[in-house]
Amino acid sequence: MERVNYLSEITNTLTEFPVFKNQKLNAEIYKMKLHISDYIYSIKQNNKAEQTKAYNNYTNSYKTIQTLKTSLPKDDLELLNRYLAKIKTNISLIDSFDSTESK
Repeated sequence: MERVNYLSEITNTLTEFPVFKNQKLNAEIYKMKLHISDYIYSIKQNNKAEQTKAYNNYTNSYKTIQTLKTSLPKDDLELLNRYLAKIKTNISLIDSFDSTESK
């Protein structure tokens, strides 16, 4: 049940994600959202190989966003960090849930 809550929280965060003036950043955010959607789908399908692939793609996009965000104004930076933290926290919770479930 907790896992469903984490997945739901991620999905809600993705739909509410803001759009910024930086087009490169927006493009990378779009890619990250697609990778997270693939990650969620692979969890629902219980496909570990695809889950790992989607997770790796997500982390690559996340790292790229971290480098692109340096040019944002302070308010936008704080907003972006808030959304990224929500996503990262929920994915970490799902991963920890999966690792305890597989033991």
